[in-house]
Amino acid sequence: MKRVLVTGGGGYIGSHLCVALVQHGFEPVVVDNFCASDPRILQRAQQIAGRAFAVHELDCRDGARLGGLLRSEGE
Repeated sequence: MKRVLVTGGGGYIGSHLCVALVQHGFEPVVVDNFCASDPRILQRAQQIAGRAFAVHELDCRDGARLGGLLRSEGE
């Protein structure tokens, strides 16, 4: 299954995108710092999608952590 990085996945558009990606056979990998959203939104999105997907709380401006995530998710 192909993975898709969804930055800001905890927001309105990002959470809906995650559900659509699952419905079309993709595996979302969410990155969000949740400064303008709530992690509970993604719990509901996973329920609607019918399965869990990866959610990582981090800021995309943190290059070291984002690079580590991309390396680990790419394996």
